[in-house]
Amino acid sequence: PFTITYTTMLVSNDEEMAAAKAGLTFRLVDSPSVVRSLLGLGDETVGELREALSAGGPPAAAHLIHDSWVDQFMIVGDDDAAATELRSLLATHEIDEFQLPVPDIERGSALIERVAPWFAR
Repeated sequence: PFTITYTTMLVSNDEEMAAAKAGLTFRLVDSPSVVRSLLGLGDETVGELREALSAGGPPAAAHLIHDSWVDQFMIVGDDDAAATELRSLLATHEIDEFQLPVPDIERGSALIERVAPWFAR
């Protein structure tokens, strides 16, 4: 049978927001113009993102990403709100599997232990 898998970052603190912003830098630059337009991401900011990415990679461009843009692509909120939103997305869209991104391998175990109980509720 066909399996639908979903993945997105979970953002519940400043450190996770910073990682999410860095991860969105190159994705938003390469997004279709209709997506950029819906976000209010203009050509000037796209140019600034490209320059910052060229100069120092995603961390150097992350400050150009708005929190509201992160909200559109990631699950943002405290653990209770995030768990509720994630479970709702999975059920509503009949998603079979969630793959948890682990952007920091040193903290991977803690992230997995934090999120695993969300699926036992």
